[in-house]
Amino acid sequence: MKCLLSVLVAVVFGASTASAQSQAVYRYDIGVIDNSIKCELGQVAKLLARSSPVPPAVRMVAAINVSGEDVVSRKISGGIDFFGKFGGGYEKKAGRKRGMEGVRNIHVDNSVNCRKRNIVDVGVLSCFQEQAPAFVAGQTITCNDSSTATSNVNAGGKFQIFVVGAEVSGELANTRTWTIDLVAPPRPK
Repeated sequence: MKCLLSVLVAVVFGASTASAQSQAVYRYDIGVIDNSIKCELGQVAKLLARSSPVPPAVRMVAAINVSGEDVVSRKISGGIDFFGKFGGGYEKKAGRKRGMEGVRNIHVDNSVNCRKRNIVDVGVLSCFQEQAPAFVAGQTITCNDSSTATSNVNAGGKFQIFVVGAEVSGELANTRTWTIDLVAPPRPK
């Protein structure tokens, strides 16, 4: 039983991939999200430079608030069939939240982050693609995007020795959700 749980843990956290908005990623942590935001801010700078000149009065910054939640679920169960069925199970769910916030520059130099591994779509670029005219006109734009990646594995088996049957199964799942709130340019405090 411990061997089965060890295999489940190794597979989920070692070799599985999570899917984030149709992109295969092996890591979906704060580093990936941070690099993805920087990459998209670089793409936004290129987009704004191509579309129309940005007046000097427009501040090329965005306030970004990132919050994330990580939920790990472990489940194991088993039973014996010997003149009746007997069984039991164990399930544990654990979660944690984390986040960061700050003001980021919208500059083409941020594009260097696009060459890093595991870049995912976080919605910053699409926010500006949809609202570029309002931003260039000096209005404040806001966006909220959320994405979730889940990896899971399960295994089980049945066997019978003479008149005694046994069954064991297990499941391990990890779900991460990230929410990005953007305000550009930030409102004065």
